[in-house]
This record gives sequence, structure tokens and C-alpha cells, in this order.
Amino acid sequence: MIIKQLICKYEANGLNYKFVMRSIKIQSTRITLIVCVFSILLIFISCTKTVTEKDLFYPRRLPLMSDKVKWKNVSLVTKDSTTIRGWLFRSQEYKQSMLYFYGNGETLYSSQFKLYWLSINLKCNILAFDYRGYGFSDGAPSFITISNDALEEYDYLKDSLNISDMPIFVFGYSIGTTFAIKVAANRKVDGLILMAPMTSAAETIPEWKRFLPWYIRWCINLQPDDALLTLHPQPDEMIQNIDCPLLVIHGDEDKRIPIKLGKRIFEKAGSKHKHWCEVTGHGHNDLNINVSPISDSLLTFMNFYGIIQ
Repeated sequence: MIIKQLICKYEANGLNYKFVMRSIKIQSTRITLIVCVFSILLIFISCTKTVTEKDLFYPRRLPLMSDKVKWKNVSLVTKDSTTIRGWLFRSQEYKQSMLYFYGNGETLYSSQFKLYWLSINLKCNILAFDYRGYGFSDGAPSFITISNDALEEYDYLKDSLNISDMPIFVFGYSIGTTFAIKVAANRKVDGLILMAPMTSAAETIPEWKRFLPWYIRWCINLQPDDALLTLHPQPDEMIQNIDCPLLVIHGDEDKRIPIKLGKRIFEKAGSKHKHWCEVTGHGHNDLNINVSPISDSLLTFMNFYGIIQ
């Protein structure tokens, strides 16, 4: 009835039918838009969240440092006169030691509670250094220099800290597995632990393509340069020369270093005693050593090949 009245009104003023209908549609669209805006405002008003004092705090509990473990600053002047600095977690009660190499995005400072957990729960003296250019250390990082530093760190642990008669284990995470493998292939160690290990530059770097935006991923390939390709030996070559017990830990959803590369390292390892720990539902940066199954695997490995009293 209203529409008919509007048509009659417009026709009385000499306007045709098409013009009238267009005007009615415009008015209807405006009314619909206004209704939608008010509806959205009502939705937001009805979904208001009241913020309380509890919402402003995000507490995270951390363990207290045990009096059994003494935390000491250490420094080492390398053969090329670069000073690298680290921490030693030590207890007179512990009968074994571990050399630890962290991941690329870490430092000693960010790894301190991980080192503390390893020391307390695995009953180990823990020695770890910041890489060149990282944290407290001087210099600039490179695979060659850090690999050479790793051997000097082992010698420092064994000869300068009066633990030459203790079992020595080596633990590496992510890029740190390269340096851990280097030590195990060139020095006597009682066990090697690798978490999210890489195989080689040629196999690992192309996998990073999946981090590119989807709309350019199909047209770009990531490849290591000649300097990285010609670095020898690569981790998958060195791992063939180890003969100590081995534990490999890898997340099945790791996109940075896919689990297939961890399995390849495991398969190529020269060790007669190899143990595999697959962490279901976890990727690269969420491998928590203090949570099962990683914690269980570490404790079992160290209890079997080390001395946990």
C-alpha cells in the first residue's frame, strides 16, 4: 500500500515508473544499511568483556636454584685469540658432565633454566658457552669458527675442570646439533643427544620455503650459497663417524627441520646403540625437555649410559 502511494505521488509530479522504482530501491538499501549498522553495534555491546584484576597478570612459576648446584662464570680464549664466555653448573656430588650447544635463536641467558633443569635432573655438571657474537661472547659467528670452538670447549671441560675421569655427554639442539656432532666425531664422549638435528645445508635450507607467503612460495626456491654447500664435513657426514650411544629427539610437526631429516641422521649414525624419541604434536620451538616423552627419554638414556644416583 505504501509503495503504491509513493508511485502515485511521484506520477502526479510527472515522474515515470522506472525512476520511481529506482528511488524506492535506494531508500530500501539505505534502510537495510542502517539496520545492519545498528545490529552490529548491538552485537558488540552485548559481547562486552569485563576485565578484572586477574586478567592483568600472567604468572609463571619457576624452580628455585638448588644449593647443590653452583653457578659459575667461565671464559675461554680460543686459538685465534677470541674470548668466548659461558656458564658452568657444577656440584661436588655429580659424577658426570655434559657439554651443551643451544639453538640459533637462543643465548645462555635464555637457556639458563633449561641448563639448570638438565643439571639437577640428570645429575650432571653442565658447561655451555655463548657462540661468537652471541650473548656474552666476542667475535662473529661462522660454522668453521664455532665448530673449532666446540672442540676447544670439550678440551677445556676435560682438562681444566678436573673432571678427566668422569663420563662426558654432549647435547645439541637445532643448529647446535652440528657442533655437538663435531665434538662426538672428534673426541671421546660417552653419549650424544641431538634434538631436532639438521642433516646438511643442501637438504635443510630448501625446507624453509614453507615459511614464505603462499602467493610467492610457488615461484621461489631457497638454495644455500656455494660457501655453505662446500663446507665439509656436513653433519650427515660426521654422524657416520660416531661410535658412542646416541639419542635423537624430534617433533613430528617440525616445519623448520622436518622430522624426516632427524630420521636420516639417526639412520646414518655409526653408533651401535641408537635411541629414537618422536614427540607427537610438537614442532621445532616447543620441544620442552622437562615434559614427557622428552624428559623420560633423557632420564632413561642417562640412567643407562651415565651415572644417576
